[in-house]
Amino acid sequence: MAKILEYRCYLLFICCIACVQVTAQKKYTLHITSTDNKTDLLQALPLQTTFTQKNVCWQYAQQLPALLATRGYISAAIDSIWQTDSTVYLQLFVGEKYVWNQFAVATADWPLLNQLGVYPQTFATKPFNQQKLQQLFEQLIQYFADNGYPFATVGLDSVKLEQGNISAKLHIEKANAYLIDTVIVSGNIKISANFINRYLGINNKDVYRQNKIDDINQRLATLPFLVQYQPYQIEMVNTGAVVRLYLNSRSSNQINALVGFQPANQQLGGKLLLTGEANINLRNPFGNAETLAINWQQLLAKSPRLNLSFQRPYIGHSPLGVTAGFELYKRDSFFITVQGKLGANYAISGKKQLSVFVQWNNTAVLNMDTSYIKITKRLPDIADLATTGIVLQYDFNNTNYRFNPRMGNELQLSTGFASKNIQRNSAVLAIKDEAFNYSSLYDTVKQKTYAVKSKMVAAHYFPLGKQATLKTGVQAAWLQSANYYQNEMYQIGGFKTLRGFDEEGIFTNRYAIGTVEYRYLLAQNGYFFVFTDGGYAAYKSNSTSNSHTYISAGTGISLETKTGIFTIAYALGKRNDVQLDVRQSKIHIGFVSIF
Repeated sequence: MAKILEYRCYLLFICCIACVQVTAQKKYTLHITSTDNKTDLLQALPLQTTFTQKNVCWQYAQQLPALLATRGYISAAIDSIWQTDSTVYLQLFVGEKYVWNQFAVATADWPLLNQLGVYPQTFATKPFNQQKLQQLFEQLIQYFADNGYPFATVGLDSVKLEQGNISAKLHIEKANAYLIDTVIVSGNIKISANFINRYLGINNKDVYRQNKIDDINQRLATLPFLVQYQPYQIEMVNTGAVVRLYLNSRSSNQINALVGFQPANQQLGGKLLLTGEANINLRNPFGNAETLAINWQQLLAKSPRLNLSFQRPYIGHSPLGVTAGFELYKRDSFFITVQGKLGANYAISGKKQLSVFVQWNNTAVLNMDTSYIKITKRLPDIADLATTGIVLQYDFNNTNYRFNPRMGNELQLSTGFASKNIQRNSAVLAIKDEAFNYSSLYDTVKQKTYAVKSKMVAAHYFPLGKQATLKTGVQAAWLQSANYYQNEMYQIGGFKTLRGFDEEGIFTNRYAIGTVEYRYLLAQNGYFFVFTDGGYAAYKSNSTSNSHTYISAGTGISLETKTGIFTIAYALGKRNDVQLDVRQSKIHIGFVSIF
């Protein structure tokens, strides 16, 4: 009895599989005939006639007249269509095929058409293609709208149809030229008209450009200190356009602090380390979109960092802005660095900016290892340095939303050249030994030399569905000099560069880091993410050199607050020559101020 039951179950299973296979293999056929005796012509065309879904077959049949129109059959139309269980029957009126005999264009219009990729041979003797012609019309209308003619019209004139040939003349009516008459701001925002005009690229008496108008909402959305309380309006008066903006101020000044603890270890003497970060950010304090920022942080033991910065865009009626900065950084008891910069930035467009600034840097060794010097008769890989140089920087951002993008690109390139002066350290000069003159160690060092630094940060965002994105990014930097010292090198690792490793725990003179990160958007400025970072870093000094590869992975979440974006991430990293240790995983906490 059990055997019979087993055979029945087996037979039922075979039948189910057979039914599934029959269902999966079912085909639907499109049967096409012509009411004007051109069935042979249809059969010669590369038309699809077999489908796996009936609705797809039906939709394809209804689109055939439009497809034939792109091949010159401009009068093609469906005469009748019906369907049975597995076949869709279509009767088409194909009509006559039309070929361009003449596409006449005024001599003055050819340079513009050439600019759009249209030449005399583009249409000559080619089948008439309504879709291609419509695309040309749309390109021309968009061009004129972006160059002062928002009411331009484009069409065909003197159309002639003769024995399968078509002749026509391109007719362009530009209508009146328009300028920007004025930009009027309503609302309680206190902002200079010069900034609004420059920032939007819409200045009084400028040529009217529709693409600038279309960018208004996106551009204003990136300013944290204002909000549109109703959509902008465009009024066309005589030959001028009045742009009306409705803006209110939005609370954006920031005073905040983050506090944390680093677990006890031998370096800390068995005590917890209080770590933290404090920010004071004032945005638009004087009504010119200025930014004044003060940032203090201590992420490592006895290693505070203080940053001061000031930026103001569009000085006077020029596209130039000014930027200034000051940084003080103390690395434990090893060295202290003071850095300043002053420069100008040029807004090429709303998405591109070029900056140039003078930068000076002074580093002083706090605790010179004289024991090492006495034993080795060599200077250590740390020195008192003074550098002065010039830096050129290019920024590009065409993302859909600067602070939490789903699509687009980010790019920052910078390169700088500086003169470097190695100063004699008083602790070395104070070493006294009758058998050896330690001050002579500096005679073997090239004290006046150079330093070249280049850096790139880039990212691309691939939209996935409606609420997700895939970020791919790269960070790379390179330092070139006649000699190298640890206190002039890049410091990477941690939340902003290589997650899963200690904050600024890796000294390097050249590195490259790649990132792949999946984000699921929770809000305008919030998202859940999983990521992997991988990188290479090299260390080259006057006495040693090495290189390592790094890999890390983790997850985290970014949450929008009233003053910015708070991010917490868990990451586990591994260096190529170190065993993986889950106990060395990191929790990174970050805060991004929205400027």
